[in-house]
Amino acid sequence: MAIEPSAITGYTYDDLMLKHECPWAQHHENPRRLSSILERCRELKLFDRCLFVKPTKATNDELALYHDKNLVKKLSKAPVDNPEQLKQFCREFEDVYMNKVFQK
Repeated sequence: MAIEPSAITGYTYDDLMLKHECPWAQHHENPRRLSSILERCRELKLFDRCLFVKPTKATNDELALYHDKNLVKKLSKAPVDNPEQLKQFCREFEDVYMNKVFQK
């Protein structure tokens, strides 16, 4: 007898996520890691058992549900057009890096 799941696992993905990479140092969150995770999920057909959730850009209010509002405000002013300034900016935080924002 099959047991019906009480919840559905969802996943979200966009190719844009493969552009998220630290430009000045190796970081464990990188496109190669994400690619290998996606490949393994496809091999195991895990996505066939999950609900795809279309990704959307988070609003500042949504970010503030999980992060301090002052942090969200400060990060929104990051100098993304200047790689050297951005590197220095990110060093003010623990384990934070950014790269230029890519828009679709």
